[in-house]
Amino acid sequence: FYIDPIDVDTLLQGLILGCKTPKREGLQGSTLSPRQSEIAGLFAHGMSTSRIAKKLGLQSSTISTVKSTIYSKLKVDNIVELSEVIKAGKVLGMN
Repeated sequence: FYIDPIDVDTLLQGLILGCKTPKREGLQGSTLSPRQSEIAGLFAHGMSTSRIAKKLGLQSSTISTVKSTIYSKLKVDNIVELSEVIKAGKVLGMN
């Protein structure tokens, strides 16, 4: 399975502005905090939970909790869906 590369700067800019995906019921107006946006960008760029935790000086369990919150807010179930939502331009500011 191949996922096209994502420009991290564009990704983070869009995530900081919030996420809105009309095709995903109940997501309108859902936004990510700056920290959630940063972590979502790192996951979408292929980093593991443990690597993100080490990079940010946090516990892996904290990153796992934030990841669950991101998935819930964006109505996705895995990293592939997260990347697809971002790539499809369903993140505000990423036209």
